[in-house]
Amino acid sequence: MRTRTLLHAAALTVAAAMYAFPAHAGAEQKIAYVDLQRALNEIEEGKAAKANLKREFDQKQKMLDEKKAEFDKL
Repeated sequence: MRTRTLLHAAALTVAAAMYAFPAHAGAEQKIAYVDLQRALNEIEEGKAAKANLKREFDQKQKMLDEKKAEFDKL
C-alpha cells in the first residue's frame, strides 16, 4: 500500500515537472492582446457584424413590445 502511494506521488511529481518545464521552454513566447471594441468599431467585418446584431435586436425588441402590448390589453 505504501509503495503504491509512493508511486502515485512520484508520478504526480514527474507530471508536474513536465508541465512546469516543457521542452520548448527556451523558445520565444509571444503574448498578444486583442481590443475587441476597436475591432468591432474600425474593421469592416466588425462593423457589419455589429449592424447585423443591432438589426436582430431591434426586430426582437419590436416583437417583445407587441407581445407586451397584447398582454396589457388582456
